[in-house]
Amino acid sequence: MLLLLLSLLQCGISIGNTVQPWLALDHADNWMPSNVPQPGCSEQQAKGQGDSMPVAWYNRETGMSTMISSVSQGVFPYVGTNLSNLQANCNSVPFNSTGNTLPESYANYQWLQSVLMFENGTGIGLVHNEFKAEFSGNSSYCSCNDKYHNNSQCANHCEMWSTGLAVTNDYGKSFHLVSAPPNHLVAAIPRVFVKDQKLAGYGAISPMIRGADGAVYGLINIGGSSPMQSAGNCRIRAESPFLPHNFKGFDGESFTVSWHSPYTQPNATGGLCKQDNVTYETPFSEHVCFRKLAGMPPGWPTYMALGTGNAQGDNIRYSFSWETSFDKAIMGEWSAPRFLTVGASRWGERFLYPVMFDWASPTIYEEFTEEGDNYILLGNFSMYLYVVTSAFDVPGRNILRRKVVFTLQQPNPPPPPPPPLADNCSVIKVFGAGDNNTNGLYRKTPFGKNSTMYVKDETRAIYPFMNTWHLGQQNVQIFYLNKVNTTMPPSYGWSTIPYHGSPPSPLLQCVESP
Repeated sequence: MLLLLLSLLQCGISIGNTVQPWLALDHADNWMPSNVPQPGCSEQQAKGQGDSMPVAWYNRETGMSTMISSVSQGVFPYVGTNLSNLQANCNSVPFNSTGNTLPESYANYQWLQSVLMFENGTGIGLVHNEFKAEFSGNSSYCSCNDKYHNNSQCANHCEMWSTGLAVTNDYGKSFHLVSAPPNHLVAAIPRVFVKDQKLAGYGAISPMIRGADGAVYGLINIGGSSPMQSAGNCRIRAESPFLPHNFKGFDGESFTVSWHSPYTQPNATGGLCKQDNVTYETPFSEHVCFRKLAGMPPGWPTYMALGTGNAQGDNIRYSFSWETSFDKAIMGEWSAPRFLTVGASRWGERFLYPVMFDWASPTIYEEFTEEGDNYILLGNFSMYLYVVTSAFDVPGRNILRRKVVFTLQQPNPPPPPPPPLADNCSVIKVFGAGDNNTNGLYRKTPFGKNSTMYVKDETRAIYPFMNTWHLGQQNVQIFYLNKVNTTMPPSYGWSTIPYHGSPPSPLLQCVESP
């Protein structure tokens, strides 16, 4: 069977002497939640996570795997014997924000990202930091006091990004900043914070992978835009990643860019790396997930870059490199991006932070490998796509996974959504919802003076409320909602309410009309 599979894989699309596979959803699998709480950990705590690209690592001493998707306040780890049976451990907080209110600390709202664990149990984690001046309560920093950025004049203002360094000595049970702020600083724009400034800075870090020269490489995002540098990506390198000043940015020819704090070194020069544009046509998006392919036939790619998709928003992009080492790959050419529609709109209004994990990554090779134990390796037997989804104005997020495969042919496009419901529809079929009790037939029932609702039983109904459609138990619990003001319930585009509904959200079809 294995020989047959390898033979088929070699029939993939060829570019010269190389093979460029397609990525496809495994239709024998379904989207499943990964943020499952342990006993003593509430569902609300488990689903309070998911504000960053998930990262994972394996501990060979305990045989346990850990995954985190950071938040700025109290990140809980998901722990299990492998990535297939993770549960949130709310008794452990590996990392938390420093919470300093001064921009010069570079230690304000912090997200642990880009973890790289080593064989002896030590490890590093690059930390994305956001100084959010509107939260500081100091009007000398920001004219806005708008927590949710509902005011368009406040959106993407009063914010500065930076990147710091955290370390661990206990296989990731706890991380701490490598030095007291601001000496943990890895990257910052060489400009002090200016009142009401637009978002600018360095953050949103990709996974780091070691090159053949022994250094680790990755990408850091240049967020927002400033008078000094436009938004994009920056390539970074570190020979010894345990020291913040060892991280250097690419200047267009070599890795010479050193960062510094403009507060402590106001006369220092430099601090701006070469900016790489990010568009829908570029191989890399703002949040890049690098992976190394393992055990593939000759001619297959060696590295893969995964990221958010194009303007349609319900897809991911992926590109390949055929270089023999990552130091060459990150500096070399990548294939033009391809896009895989994942149907994430059924799981929430926002689709964030796609990554891929191969559950077999630590066991592809029998002994420790840095890429294997940090879930960087991809085979073609147990690869899963992980995405974070959430609905606007609804607390909590879902971290979902679904099996994916490299395939020989371009995947078929997903089926179109159901057509709009007829105005005279008397019976609606609800199907595809993760909550099986929601699926079934709903019959038309008068509701109020000028409205109509559809009822399945005492616990499930579809009804309008304040220009939105709700699906749930009226006046008790909402499981799914759709924020459109239409005469009839929408046939698709529903969002799952975290803690109550189960993803995916439902589809609706009219099955009976008079």
